[in-house]
Amino acid sequence: MSELTPATFTVIQSYGGRKEAEFTLASATAADTIDFSDYFSSDATMCLMQQVDDGTVVGALICATDSSITIGSGPSSSLMIGKITYDQY
Repeated sequence: MSELTPATFTVIQSYGGRKEAEFTLASATAADTIDFSDYFSSDATMCLMQQVDDGTVVGALICATDSSITIGSGPSSSLMIGKITYDQY
């Protein structure tokens, strides 16, 4: 169980107080937590992730009160990509 930060984070859309961003993680395993506090403070509403090498979908548990995501089952130590939507006024 580690706390990780995204290797990259790029906002791709901004509309009506909501932003959508793409991010990458160099390596992650189940039960790791991704800390997005450098990018937004709270109110993540959706997060999708997959492993780059084989496209396996990776589960994510959103903590809506802060800026973290806990990784569910599935990932190995390979590169992962994801997309996250959050409120940012």
